[in-house]
Amino acid sequence: MELLVVPFIVSLATVVFTFVLTQQQNLEERRAQQVLENQRAEFSVFQEYLDNMRTLLIQERLRTSEPSDDVTLVARAHTLSALQTLGPERKALLLEFMFETELLQFRSHDRPPVISLRFADLSEINLVGRSMLSNTDLDRAELTDAKLDNAMLINTTLTKADLRGANLSGTDLSGADLSGADLRGAKSWTEEQLREAESLQGATMPDSQTLKSEDNPDGPTLKEWLKSKRRGEDEENGSP
Repeated sequence: MELLVVPFIVSLATVVFTFVLTQQQNLEERRAQQVLENQRAEFSVFQEYLDNMRTLLIQERLRTSEPSDDVTLVARAHTLSALQTLGPERKALLLEFMFETELLQFRSHDRPPVISLRFADLSEINLVGRSMLSNTDLDRAELTDAKLDNAMLINTTLTKADLRGANLSGTDLSGADLSGADLRGAKSWTEEQLREAESLQGATMPDSQTLKSEDNPDGPTLKEWLKSKRRGEDEENGSP
């Protein structure tokens, strides 16, 4: 019996090992196939978007339209829908296309951009070192976990924008309106960056404190918040 048991155990172990290995390989193949299918779907959405926008630009004169024109409303709907579907890299390519076709920026102080990015899904987008979102309308846009290292957001409207977890290392916020923005968990920001912004009234800061505004009259001002932040850091470091 002992002579029979040992080979049986070895055979059983071999069968189990082979089964587990096969299952793991099948799982990896399914994951790879899913990634490939997602990439194809993204490419299809992106290509369809470019085709539609070319038609609107050339045949419907989108670039000279007003925000209330039907062609503008259609273009904005296409844009928001595509951004909702695309991954971080193609989102950046879509914005590059809009920048190059002069659809993103405010046209003058009192004239809004052809296409506003209000409520746009720009989560996890990679804009490292890019300047195409300066002077644009990102009111209530979603920029969670966005990579904004050394990006330029000069004079950008970021009112009530969601910047939770965004990387702000070297981001130029000069003149940016961050009123009501959510900055909880934002990374690598500096006092100088925040001071250069046009407004942070009512913004929720990285430590979850909400600054003073009409809706929150008892909150600290930016100056008071920065002072409190420095005091807390000094206490942690044991400074007098």
